[in-house]
Amino acid sequence: MLNLFPELLAWGLLAPLLLRIVVGLIFVSYGWNILRRDRETASAFCESLGCKPGTTYVWVWGLLQIAGGLLLIIGLYTQGAALGLMALTGILASLKRKHPERIPFERRFLDLLLVVLVSLLFSGAGLFAFDIPL
Repeated sequence: MLNLFPELLAWGLLAPLLLRIVVGLIFVSYGWNILRRDRETASAFCESLGCKPGTTYVWVWGLLQIAGGLLLIIGLYTQGAALGLMALTGILASLKRKHPERIPFERRFLDLLLVVLVSLLFSGAGLFAFDIPL
């Protein structure tokens, strides 16, 4: 099958760049939102799950999301950051099944994040990254 736009195939490394920047911004935004606006609500939710003290878990969760998002944005340790954020998103997806009203994202959105993170795990960082494929 012939490609409609074969000239665009030369820009194939641009796709991981766009994916990691958008997903990185999503995680930084969500982590910042948890740490600044929804800390009390998230802390109460953690304590209702049996994770005490809830504030500690909220801080760790928010900082992990911000750190992983920033690593994706700058393209440093992209595959490791994608793997870590896949674990966090998997936890969030399982919590969404048990407590659908408490998690702000839709299940389909979490699935999309997981697929994009898997793509970044396999494809690497793309253009303008500190990661250099060996």
